[in-house]
Amino acid sequence: MMRWGSMWGVLVVLASLECLLVRRVQANNLETLEDGELLKLIRQEQYVIVLFCENDVSGRCVDYETELSAVREDLVDSLNAWVIRAQEKSELRKNFATDNDPVVIYFRRGVPALYPGTANEEEMLAVFSTYRESCVQELTDTNFEHLTQASTGATTGDWFVMFIRDDCEECDRMIARWETLACLHKGRLNVARINKSSTGAVTSRRFEVGIPPEYIFDDLIQLCVDYIRDYPLMVAGFVALPIFLALVFYFLLRSEEKPRSKKKKTTSTKKKSN
Repeated sequence: MMRWGSMWGVLVVLASLECLLVRRVQANNLETLEDGELLKLIRQEQYVIVLFCENDVSGRCVDYETELSAVREDLVDSLNAWVIRAQEKSELRKNFATDNDPVVIYFRRGVPALYPGTANEEEMLAVFSTYRESCVQELTDTNFEHLTQASTGATTGDWFVMFIRDDCEECDRMIARWETLACLHKGRLNVARINKSSTGAVTSRRFEVGIPPEYIFDDLIQLCVDYIRDYPLMVAGFVALPIFLALVFYFLLRSEEKPRSKKKKTTSTKKKSN
Protein backbone atom coordinates (compact mmCIF):
# COMPACT_ATOMS: atom_id res chain seq x y z
CA MET A 1 0.00 0.00 0.00
CA MET A 2 2.81 2.38 0.80
CA ARG A 3 4.39 1.77 -2.61
CA TRP A 4 1.16 2.48 -4.46
CA GLY A 5 0.54 5.52 -2.31
CA SER A 6 4.00 6.89 -3.12
CA MET A 7 3.52 6.28 -6.82
CA TRP A 8 0.12 7.97 -6.71
CA GLY A 9 1.66 10.99 -5.01
CA VAL A 10 4.38 11.19 -7.66
CA LEU A 11 1.77 11.02 -10.43
CA VAL A 12 -0.23 13.82 -8.82
CA VAL A 13 2.88 16.01 -8.57
CA LEU A 14 3.82 15.31 -12.20
CA ALA A 15 0.30 16.09 -13.39
CA SER A 16 0.33 19.37 -11.46
CA LEU A 17 3.69 20.34 -12.97
CA GLU A 18 2.42 19.50 -16.44
CA CYS A 19 -0.61 21.73 -15.95
CA LEU A 20 1.59 24.56 -14.78
CA LEU A 21 3.90 24.15 -17.77
CA VAL A 22 0.95 24.13 -20.19
CA ARG A 23 -0.45 27.28 -18.61
CA ARG A 24 2.96 28.94 -18.76
CA VAL A 25 3.35 28.10 -22.46
CA GLN A 26 -0.16 29.34 -23.21
CA ALA A 27 0.52 32.57 -21.30
CA ASN A 28 3.58 33.20 -23.47
CA ASN A 29 1.63 32.65 -26.71
CA LEU A 30 -0.23 35.51 -28.35
CA GLU A 31 -3.50 35.03 -30.14
CA THR A 32 -2.89 34.51 -33.86
CA LEU A 33 -5.17 36.12 -36.44
CA GLU A 34 -5.43 35.71 -40.18
CA ASP A 35 -5.07 38.79 -42.39
CA GLY A 36 -8.80 39.34 -42.86
CA GLU A 37 -9.56 39.25 -39.15
CA LEU A 38 -6.50 41.37 -38.40
CA LEU A 39 -7.52 44.08 -40.87
CA LYS A 40 -10.99 44.16 -39.39
CA LEU A 41 -9.54 44.53 -35.90
CA ILE A 42 -7.19 47.35 -36.99
CA ARG A 43 -10.12 49.27 -38.52
CA GLN A 44 -12.35 48.84 -35.50
CA GLU A 45 -10.02 49.21 -32.52
CA GLN A 46 -8.09 52.27 -31.38
CA TYR A 47 -4.81 50.53 -30.46
CA VAL A 48 -3.58 47.25 -31.95
CA ILE A 49 -0.05 45.88 -31.49
CA VAL A 50 0.90 43.17 -33.98
CA LEU A 51 3.89 40.84 -34.05
CA PHE A 52 4.88 39.70 -37.55
CA CYS A 53 7.17 36.66 -37.72
CA GLU A 54 8.32 34.60 -40.67
CA ASN A 55 10.93 31.84 -40.91
CA ASP A 56 12.52 32.91 -37.63
CA VAL A 57 15.69 30.88 -37.16
CA SER A 58 17.36 33.23 -34.70
CA GLY A 59 14.81 32.74 -31.93
CA ARG A 60 14.14 36.48 -31.71
CA CYS A 61 10.47 35.99 -32.50
CA VAL A 62 10.08 33.89 -29.35
CA ASP A 63 11.77 36.66 -27.36
CA TYR A 64 9.41 39.32 -28.72
CA GLU A 65 6.34 37.16 -28.17
CA THR A 66 7.40 36.38 -24.60
CA GLU A 67 7.93 40.04 -23.74
CA LEU A 68 4.72 41.14 -25.44
CA SER A 69 2.82 38.47 -23.54
CA ALA A 70 4.34 39.75 -20.31
CA VAL A 71 3.14 43.34 -20.92
CA ARG A 72 -0.19 42.43 -22.51
CA GLU A 73 -2.23 42.90 -19.36
CA ASP A 74 -0.62 46.27 -18.63
CA LEU A 75 -1.32 47.42 -22.19
CA VAL A 76 -4.94 46.30 -21.91
CA ASP A 77 -5.35 48.19 -18.63
CA SER A 78 -3.60 51.41 -19.72
CA LEU A 79 -4.50 51.65 -23.43
CA ASN A 80 -7.22 49.07 -23.91
CA ALA A 81 -4.90 47.74 -26.60
CA TRP A 82 -5.05 44.47 -28.48
CA VAL A 83 -1.78 42.50 -28.61
CA ILE A 84 -1.87 40.02 -31.50
CA ARG A 85 0.39 37.83 -33.57
CA ALA A 86 -0.16 37.79 -37.33
CA GLN A 87 -0.41 34.55 -39.25
CA GLU A 88 2.65 33.01 -40.85
CA LYS A 89 3.38 34.39 -44.34
CA SER A 90 1.05 37.33 -43.78
CA GLU A 91 0.50 39.50 -46.84
CA LEU A 92 0.39 42.56 -44.58
CA ARG A 93 3.98 42.02 -43.48
CA LYS A 94 5.44 43.13 -46.81
CA ASN A 95 4.26 46.68 -46.05
CA PHE A 96 6.55 46.88 -43.04
CA ALA A 97 9.54 44.57 -43.55
CA THR A 98 11.79 43.37 -46.35
CA ASP A 99 13.67 40.64 -44.48
CA ASN A 100 12.80 37.71 -42.22
CA ASP A 101 13.44 39.50 -38.93
CA PRO A 102 10.47 39.80 -36.57
CA VAL A 103 8.77 43.18 -36.63
CA VAL A 104 6.31 44.75 -34.20
CA ILE A 105 3.83 47.28 -35.61
CA TYR A 106 1.81 49.61 -33.41
CA PHE A 107 -1.48 50.68 -35.04
CA ARG A 108 -2.97 53.89 -33.61
CA ARG A 109 -6.45 54.42 -35.11
CA GLY A 110 -5.21 52.49 -38.13
CA VAL A 111 -1.95 54.48 -38.53
CA PRO A 112 1.07 52.16 -38.18
CA ALA A 113 4.33 52.87 -36.39
CA LEU A 114 7.34 50.57 -36.31
CA TYR A 115 8.49 49.56 -32.83
CA PRO A 116 12.20 50.52 -32.86
CA GLY A 117 13.33 48.86 -29.63
CA THR A 118 14.45 45.47 -28.41
CA ALA A 119 12.51 42.62 -26.85
CA ASN A 120 12.39 44.31 -23.46
CA GLU A 121 9.30 44.61 -21.29
CA GLU A 122 10.02 48.07 -19.84
CA GLU A 123 11.10 49.53 -23.18
CA MET A 124 7.95 48.26 -24.85
CA LEU A 125 5.69 49.82 -22.24
CA ALA A 126 7.50 53.16 -22.55
CA VAL A 127 7.37 53.24 -26.36
CA PHE A 128 3.73 52.18 -26.67
CA SER A 129 2.69 54.78 -24.10
CA THR A 130 4.68 57.55 -25.84
CA TYR A 131 3.66 56.69 -29.43
CA ARG A 132 -0.09 56.51 -28.76
CA GLU A 133 -0.77 59.45 -31.13
CA SER A 134 0.45 59.99 -34.68
CA CYS A 135 3.57 62.22 -34.72
CA VAL A 136 3.63 63.04 -38.45
CA GLN A 137 2.14 66.39 -39.44
CA GLU A 138 -0.18 66.53 -42.45
CA LEU A 139 0.65 69.40 -44.80
CA THR A 140 -1.59 70.71 -47.57
CA ASP A 141 -1.57 73.60 -50.03
CA THR A 142 -3.75 75.49 -47.54
CA ASN A 143 -1.60 75.17 -44.40
CA PHE A 144 1.88 74.75 -45.88
CA GLU A 145 2.88 78.43 -45.72
CA HIS A 146 1.30 78.97 -42.32
CA LEU A 147 3.05 76.02 -40.68
CA THR A 148 6.46 76.12 -42.37
CA GLN A 149 6.78 79.88 -43.04
CA ALA A 150 8.64 78.92 -46.21
CA SER A 151 8.33 82.30 -47.94
CA THR A 152 8.87 84.60 -44.93
CA GLY A 153 11.92 82.81 -43.54
CA ALA A 154 10.50 82.85 -40.01
CA THR A 155 11.88 80.22 -37.65
CA THR A 156 9.49 77.30 -37.14
CA GLY A 157 12.20 74.68 -36.71
CA ASP A 158 13.65 72.21 -39.17
CA TRP A 159 11.24 70.38 -41.47
CA PHE A 160 11.61 66.93 -43.02
CA VAL A 161 8.81 66.54 -45.57
CA MET A 162 7.88 63.47 -47.58
CA PHE A 163 5.85 63.93 -50.75
CA ILE A 164 3.55 60.96 -51.37
CA ARG A 165 0.97 59.86 -53.90
CA ASP A 166 -2.19 57.75 -53.58
CA ASP A 167 -1.02 54.99 -55.94
CA CYS A 168 2.54 54.77 -54.56
CA GLU A 169 3.35 51.38 -52.98
CA GLU A 170 6.74 52.53 -51.75
CA CYS A 171 5.03 55.46 -50.01
CA ASP A 172 2.74 52.99 -48.22
CA ARG A 173 5.75 50.96 -47.08
CA MET A 174 7.32 54.11 -45.67
CA ILE A 175 4.36 55.10 -43.47
CA ALA A 176 5.36 53.06 -40.40
CA ARG A 177 9.03 54.10 -40.58
CA TRP A 178 8.05 57.75 -41.14
CA GLU A 179 5.82 57.66 -38.05
CA THR A 180 8.64 56.16 -35.98
CA LEU A 181 11.08 58.81 -37.20
CA ALA A 182 8.60 61.54 -36.29
CA CYS A 183 8.00 60.15 -32.80
CA LEU A 184 11.71 59.63 -32.12
CA HIS A 185 12.49 63.28 -32.99
CA LYS A 186 9.32 64.88 -31.69
CA GLY A 187 10.05 68.37 -30.33
CA ARG A 188 13.35 68.61 -32.23
CA LEU A 189 12.32 68.02 -35.84
CA ASN A 190 9.07 68.60 -37.70
CA VAL A 191 8.36 65.47 -39.73
CA ALA A 192 5.51 65.82 -42.21
CA ARG A 193 3.99 64.44 -45.38
CA ILE A 194 2.04 66.03 -48.21
CA ASN A 195 0.00 64.33 -50.92
CA LYS A 196 1.12 65.31 -54.40
CA SER A 197 -1.91 63.80 -56.11
CA SER A 198 -4.56 65.67 -54.12
CA THR A 199 -4.24 68.26 -51.35
CA GLY A 200 -0.59 69.12 -52.08
CA ALA A 201 -0.58 69.42 -55.86
CA VAL A 202 0.25 73.15 -55.94
CA THR A 203 3.05 72.86 -53.39
CA SER A 204 4.49 69.86 -55.25
CA ARG A 205 4.66 71.85 -58.48
CA ARG A 206 6.28 74.73 -56.61
CA PHE A 207 9.08 72.49 -55.37
CA GLU A 208 9.30 70.63 -58.68
CA VAL A 209 8.63 67.27 -57.03
CA GLY A 210 9.23 64.25 -59.26
CA ILE A 211 8.07 60.71 -58.66
CA PRO A 212 7.11 60.12 -55.00
CA PRO A 213 8.29 59.36 -52.50
CA GLU A 214 10.47 62.46 -52.58
CA TYR A 215 11.92 64.26 -49.60
CA ILE A 216 12.81 67.82 -48.65
CA PHE A 217 14.92 68.58 -45.60
CA ASP A 218 14.61 72.30 -44.88
CA ASP A 219 17.28 73.80 -42.62
CA LEU A 220 19.84 76.62 -42.84
CA ILE A 221 22.48 74.46 -44.50
CA GLN A 222 20.02 73.17 -47.08
CA LEU A 223 18.81 76.72 -47.67
CA CYS A 224 22.37 77.86 -48.39
CA VAL A 225 23.00 74.92 -50.69
CA ASP A 226 19.79 75.60 -52.61
CA TYR A 227 20.64 79.32 -52.89
CA ILE A 228 24.10 78.56 -54.29
CA ARG A 229 22.57 76.09 -56.73
CA ASP A 230 19.82 78.46 -57.91
CA TYR A 231 21.88 81.71 -57.99
CA PRO A 232 25.51 80.77 -58.66
CA LEU A 233 26.45 84.09 -60.31
CA MET A 234 25.03 86.15 -57.48
CA VAL A 235 26.81 84.03 -54.88
CA ALA A 236 30.03 84.29 -56.87
CA GLY A 237 29.58 88.05 -56.89
CA PHE A 238 29.12 88.15 -53.12
CA VAL A 239 32.26 86.07 -52.67
CA ALA A 240 34.32 88.03 -55.20
CA LEU A 241 33.30 91.51 -53.99
CA PRO A 242 35.14 91.40 -50.63
CA ILE A 243 38.23 90.00 -52.36
CA PHE A 244 38.10 92.77 -54.96
CA LEU A 245 37.71 95.48 -52.29
CA ALA A 246 40.60 94.01 -50.30
CA LEU A 247 42.83 94.10 -53.38
CA VAL A 248 41.82 97.71 -54.18
CA PHE A 249 42.51 98.74 -50.59
CA TYR A 250 45.88 96.96 -50.71
CA PHE A 251 46.98 98.71 -53.92
CA LEU A 252 45.82 102.09 -52.61
CA LEU A 253 47.97 101.66 -49.54
CA ARG A 254 50.93 100.63 -51.69
CA SER A 255 50.47 103.66 -53.94
CA GLU A 256 50.44 106.01 -50.94
CA GLU A 257 53.56 104.43 -49.46
CA LYS A 258 55.63 104.97 -52.64
CA PRO A 259 55.40 108.83 -52.68
CA ARG A 260 56.23 108.89 -48.98
CA SER A 261 59.34 106.81 -49.52
CA LYS A 262 60.41 109.07 -52.42
CA LYS A 263 59.97 112.18 -50.26
CA LYS A 264 62.08 110.63 -47.51
CA LYS A 265 64.83 109.85 -49.99
CA THR A 266 64.90 113.41 -51.43
CA THR A 267 65.00 115.00 -47.97
CA SER A 268 67.85 112.72 -46.91
CA THR A 269 69.90 113.57 -50.06
CA LYS A 270 69.39 117.31 -49.48
CA LYS A 271 70.70 117.03 -45.95
CA LYS A 272 73.80 115.20 -47.15
CA SER A 273 74.53 117.83 -49.81
CA ASN A 274 74.24 120.58 -47.20
